[in-house]
Formats: sequence, structure tokens, C-alpha cells
Amino acid sequence: MGECIYVYCVTQEPCHLIEQCKLNVDLYSLEHHGLRAVARTVSTDDFAETKFQENVKNTVWLKTWALEHHEVLASFVGVVTFLPFKFATVFHSEKNVLAMLDKHEMAMKGRLRKLTGMLEYGVKARVDDDAVKGHVATISPEVRAFDQELAESSPGKAFFLKKKKEIILEHEVQSFFERHMRESMLYLASHAQENTLPACEMADSDGNNGLKAEFLVKQAEKEVFLHEFEARKRVLGVCGIHLECTGPWPPYNFADFSVQ
Repeated sequence: MGECIYVYCVTQEPCHLIEQCKLNVDLYSLEHHGLRAVARTVSTDDFAETKFQENVKNTVWLKTWALEHHEVLASFVGVVTFLPFKFATVFHSEKNVLAMLDKHEMAMKGRLRKLTGMLEYGVKARVDDDAVKGHVATISPEVRAFDQELAESSPGKAFFLKKKKEIILEHEVQSFFERHMRESMLYLASHAQENTLPACEMADSDGNNGLKAEFLVKQAEKEVFLHEFEARKRVLGVCGIHLECTGPWPPYNFADFSVQ
């Protein structure tokens, strides 16, 4: 059994700040030109390339290591500025880690400057379809016009009008959701330094209506961001659109860096 070096992140913070963030993990740092790679030694039985490909198929193994990776990084949030590395970033030796720091020194230092004093928050939205349909049906002139025509129609004509109304209502609901969510997300973005809105999703993994985006917020302005989020949450909740804010997280979506 051999050993390799697992790197969690890179920072420029003093060692004593890194020390106070330790969990039950034997971390240490490797320093080069003011950059510190926060690392630990791990077994090649776990992370050598061929072994790793087998191990990730083991859900217990994967969950254990992925959770540790996240918990180590989460312990740094709000304490130190750092560039989070992807899960299972390993090097054959400390020499290779130092070579990586040397190669990417300027890029890392530049990104660390941009992340100083920042926090990442995630915002998700989901739709209560029935609630939104009910709300849209009361405010849409086109839908209300159909309701009036239905009330005055014969049974045969009413059948076809109902089908047409359902199609129009579905379109109106989607349009309502997209319009109000885009407006809300853009408003929240005005209280953040960066965001992932260009790539935000309009549906969740199950195909349901939804949207998610991440925001990089100044630590000194987080209360303002969260206050504005709560205001939007209350307004949209009445319409059947439910918002959830999570974080602060390690800046996974704003590191803009890869050792590959």
C-alpha cells in the first residue's frame, strides 16, 4: 500500500487560521510563494487511478469521502479565502503539489483576490402548478375572456373552448413563471458580485418547473442579500412559486480554476 497527496483547496491565509478549521482530519499545508495547499495523505488503495474507478462504484465509499471533502471545505467558509478543488484531486507526491502551485501561481493569486470577503449562496425555485394556475387564471385577461365565453356557449362549443383554454393557460403559467423568476433572479444578482444566471436551469432533474442559480455575495453585504431574498420569497409565495436559499457554501461555482 502506497500513499498519495489529496488536496482540498489552496489559500494564502496564515497557518493558524487553517489549523482552527480542522475537523477530525489530519490536514497539513504545503507552501510555495505565499500559496498554501491544504492537504492530507491518503492511500493509493483508495485513490490510485485504477482503484478510484472501482471505488466510486461503491456508494458507501463514495458518500464517505465526498462528505468529508465537503465538510473540510465548509469549515473554511467565512474564515479563510480559498480556492476549492474538485473531489478526489490527488498528486503522487508533495513535489508534484509544489510544482502545481508554481505553475498556476499567478492565476490562483488573481482568483483568490476576487474571492476575498465573498460567500456563495444558492437560490432554488419550484412551482406549485395548481396554485400558479389558479393565480394566473384570475389575472390573465385572455383566460378570463375564455371563461366568459364558456359561460355563454352551448355544451358542444364549450367542450372545444375548454381544451383551448387549457392550452392557453399552460402557456400563460409558463410565461408567468419565467417572467417573474427572471426578474427576481436578476434583482438578486444586482446585490451580488457574480452569478450563474446565464446557465441557470428552467427545470429540475425530474423535469418539473423550477430554476436554480448561484450568487457570489460580499460577506459584508450578506444581510442585505438575504433580506431581499426574503422579500421576493414572500411575494412569489402568494402566487405559488416557492423560493429556497441555501448557503453560505464553498465557492464551488466561482473558483474558475482547474489544475487539469
